[in-house]
Amino acid sequence: MSQLALRDVLQAFEILQECRELWAEPREWRRHLLRRLAALTHCRLAFCIEVSEQSGRIGEQLLFGEDVGWNSDSERNTLLTGLTVVPLSFSPLWNAFVGAAANRRELTALQPALIDSRLWHASEMYDRFIRPTGIGEGLMSAVRLERRGTWDHWCICNDRNDPSPSFREEQLVALVHERIAQMIERRELASWDDRSMADLSAKRVKLVRLLLDGRSEKEIALAMGRSLPTVHEHIQYLYRHFGVNTRAKLMAYFLRHRADPDPTRCPPLSSPQTWLVTRRKASSV
Repeated sequence: MSQLALRDVLQAFEILQECRELWAEPREWRRHLLRRLAALTHCRLAFCIEVSEQSGRIGEQLLFGEDVGWNSDSERNTLLTGLTVVPLSFSPLWNAFVGAAANRRELTALQPALIDSRLWHASEMYDRFIRPTGIGEGLMSAVRLERRGTWDHWCICNDRNDPSPSFREEQLVALVHERIAQMIERRELASWDDRSMADLSAKRVKLVRLLLDGRSEKEIALAMGRSLPTVHEHIQYLYRHFGVNTRAKLMAYFLRHRADPDPTRCPPLSSPQTWLVTRRKASSV
């Protein structure tokens, strides 16, 4: 961190604070984080995955994935297909990263430090799933989430014709990732298996915000154009979703600014291929 400019450090901590404000929306804080990190590191594409660790092997199961910065749906489908329809171990770059991360709790590294470019460009993974896209070099970062027994992995890439990420970008990502991992471990940022805004429709999210704003059920019904019985029914749904039974307890949950685990939740990526079609639902209540 000592080699980072003060402006870089301030921007990094600004990103952390912005994520903290979005703490109850795991998909939203992740997407915001990726967008801000990509901009800060002069890269275009960023994605993150949470992967399992079983018998010392990292990446046996994909649990969660989020991504931003694609040039097109075709580009997204091409790369994500390479991360889902074949095992992660199919990629020599992934294998090199996992080997470098062995016996460590965290690792952030530039791509050229992990694998010889000639070996990477000659691989089937590159030929099938990278070459058809506009993606160039990047950097990879992973931190082991001790409480969860998983790895939080980030990949940030530039365009093929752009300058490669530098040591500055590596340091910035390492700084932010270490702090984000700490916040996840302390449940200051909600994860896929916490009680949160995850999977709530846009209108239910709006209803939560109206409740937290102190609006009565009648005022909420008028604001949302719904009947009182319908609003009451969905408020009861939200209470169950957050594991509370009164508005006061719901407000206390958000004021506490710390997520509770939800033992009923299953990983969003029930099969790796679901990442290809995962998008936040904006359906009505």
